[in-house]
Amino acid sequence: MPEATDRLGEGFGLREAVAQFVDDWCRRTEASKLSVLNKMANTFHLHRTGLLNYHRCPISSGPLEGLKNKIKTLQRQA
Repeated sequence: MPEATDRLGEGFGLREAVAQFVDDWCRRTEASKLSVLNKMANTFHLHRTGLLNYHRCPISSGPLEGLKNKIKTLQRQA
């Protein structure tokens, strides 16, 4: 699998390369007939736009959610 990820930036923009990689992976997974992988491929397909947008603008709400959790904890303790 490392050789597949090494090719991600060659000849494409990153978004297009990631799109091609996800699409290829989903096709190979569907051919494998493994239910767990098919379920994961369906999830990737449903969230494809969000996955590709993350590579364009990698913003996470994790730090904000952590701060919100700390505030709730402090409010409970007060």
